[in-house]
Amino acid sequence: MKLRNLLSTIKERYKRLAYRYKLNSFYLYNGQAPSVLARLFNLIFAETLVFLLSYIWFLNRLNRPLTALALSIVLTLLLNISYWLQKKKRLANKRRTKRKELARDCLLDILIRQSPDEFKWQILRLVLKIPGAGSIKAKGGFLETTIKGRKMAIGYYNDRFADDISPQFLSAFLVKIKDAGYDEAIYLTSGVYSDKCKSYAKKKRRVRLHLLDKHKLLDIMEGLGMVPDDKVIDSLVKKKLEDSRQDYTRLRKEILAPRRRRSYLGYAFFFAIASIIINVFKLYYMIFSLIFFSLALISWFNSRTKPDVAESRGEVIDLLISDNTQKDNWQSV
Repeated sequence: MKLRNLLSTIKERYKRLAYRYKLNSFYLYNGQAPSVLARLFNLIFAETLVFLLSYIWFLNRLNRPLTALALSIVLTLLLNISYWLQKKKRLANKRRTKRKELARDCLLDILIRQSPDEFKWQILRLVLKIPGAGSIKAKGGFLETTIKGRKMAIGYYNDRFADDISPQFLSAFLVKIKDAGYDEAIYLTSGVYSDKCKSYAKKKRRVRLHLLDKHKLLDIMEGLGMVPDDKVIDSLVKKKLEDSRQDYTRLRKEILAPRRRRSYLGYAFFFAIASIIINVFKLYYMIFSLIFFSLALISWFNSRTKPDVAESRGEVIDLLISDNTQKDNWQSV
């Protein structure tokens, strides 16, 4: 019974660590998490390199092996702490940026799915939240309000198909408000404006027209706190993590990729030299050297038994070209 509980506890902790690794990789690498083994190999190599160089330097300066060993361990630990603190800071910045991006994408998706009446209600909510905005009146196809004492007409169009806005929408909007005494107007859309729309808005006329596309609209809604809350973003992140399951075949191909052969040989040579120079961890360095040399041999053998995809594609293309050339020659005859 105790063994079962212990195994259950280990399993739960493993799931938490695996989920934490996937979550951090989602924020740091935009969902493309590097393989754990590849990161472990790089970590072992970096740790050993730092320790070896610091040990050689302290040994030459102090000529005391035990003191040099202790100082090398302390220096390696301090560098590790500094690295992890920097990584923690970078993770926080990446997390903030990614969640902001997800919130904007979610908000835009909500907007473009809305009906005309729902989009109109969303614009009403937006205007009511603007500091200095007065009462709102719904006119025929646009809204009327005052912002900091300036009377404005607000037009809106929900671009549900992600097409460029036609200048005809702006022209029809200006026709409606030109005789109503407006000096300034805003046109909001969940899409983007074409160059014709931008040039049309810059023309000199009695009414000053401001164009706000989806990017500026999202900026305003974000500034007014109209973005989805953290619970919605957490559910989106969880769904993305569930959709991106670990592909173990891709992981195996990445570890045994032919391009990693030189790196493995370099690691093996480095640990072999370390085992000769330093006698303290000679056995471990020899083991690491054999492991990396074995990986280099396996990746080399794998590349010899399975031809490169790019080369095979090139052969297919050459074959098709030669077939087409022979066909053309046959037709000309």
